[in-house]
Amino acid sequence: MARRRKRKSLLTRLLGFFLRVLLLVLLVCLGLYAARRAGILQESEPESIRPEAPAVSEVPKEQPEAVTEALPGNEAYYYKFLTEDEQAVYRIILQACENYDFEPELRGGTDEDTMYHAVIAFTEDYPQYYWVNSAYTYYRNAFGRIVSLSFPSNGTERETLARIEQTADAVLADCPGSPYEAYKYLYDWIIDTADYDEAAPNGQNLNGVILDHRAVCAGYSKAYQYLCERAGLFCTTVSGTAVMKDGSYGSHAWNLIRIGDRYYWADTTWGDPMFEGSEAPGKNYNYFCVSDRVINAEHRVETALRNNEERTPLNVGYPTCDDDSLDWYVLNGSYFETYDPEAVRQYILRTAPYTDRTELKFGSPEVLNEAISDLIYGERYFQILQEAGISCTSLSYALFESLGAVWLSPA
Repeated sequence: MARRRKRKSLLTRLLGFFLRVLLLVLLVCLGLYAARRAGILQESEPESIRPEAPAVSEVPKEQPEAVTEALPGNEAYYYKFLTEDEQAVYRIILQACENYDFEPELRGGTDEDTMYHAVIAFTEDYPQYYWVNSAYTYYRNAFGRIVSLSFPSNGTERETLARIEQTADAVLADCPGSPYEAYKYLYDWIIDTADYDEAAPNGQNLNGVILDHRAVCAGYSKAYQYLCERAGLFCTTVSGTAVMKDGSYGSHAWNLIRIGDRYYWADTTWGDPMFEGSEAPGKNYNYFCVSDRVINAEHRVETALRNNEERTPLNVGYPTCDDDSLDWYVLNGSYFETYDPEAVRQYILRTAPYTDRTELKFGSPEVLNEAISDLIYGERYFQILQEAGISCTSLSYALFESLGAVWLSPA
């Protein structure tokens, strides 16, 4: 007798179908997750490259209210050069840093140029969040959109930033109320506190100056920016190139500041006698509160910012700095457009008894050469010192030819 085959019940068939669907969904989710964990961005170091055509941004404009509020704490100079979509990513990074969140999500996703420009601008505007200035990682979803960032963390960022703030508050306790004097006070503090050291482990960041007291130009300029902003003064870091010892141009960073409605340049690194390219035998103010005319003698401002050769740069601009009235030599009456022997004589007679060096600046390198020929090689400087009652048989001097300046010290 033939055996009858048992038929599966409807319930059994439905259960098998749902199990297969569930397995398929699980496999799709795993695939999306794996695709999302892909992509790495290079280390951030400022370079000087000319601009290319910017890519079209694709970041969705809708963002939660928590990240669309006004920016706190500073004027965010570079923020204004971003598109609306790039600003949205910038605000997400800002909120993440304020919350010590090292893996911010970019809801809706974005493209590489949008993310790249936002990170560059944020790095320049917020030096206190120094971990954003390091290597970082980004992740894509299955459609190639960047959906999250990951900044490096060693778990000490909150403590380190608290120490930076504590040190800054102690420094600012004695900060003068006058904007010019405040800028100068902080300029002096950085130069007196930090040593220029290319081997400094945190040399590119503000904590290299504020905590370690060892840094390079990027650390100097970011520390100056942070201290000035904390004092309620406008200051931003500027990247570009400057003349090196061998006469070539190398990467450099300095600052843009503002007093009243006028802008000026300040270079704390070149004010430090520890800086390897400095010819000054002591702290100097050759590049403090100076105009375009002065800074352009040995600096080149970069307006196309990028730290990766393959990326489209962030194009920025800077205001005209055309006021020379706060130039150190002008303020101290030691600037001479032309070489006037009697005017120079009167200045030396008036100041030599009270200082160990005479600092003079002239309208051009050619005028400087005329002054040197008379004061040094013609020995007029010795005659003036003798007239002032100062005995001097020899002298040392430092030349700043591109600026038209000379320092004379009796020996």
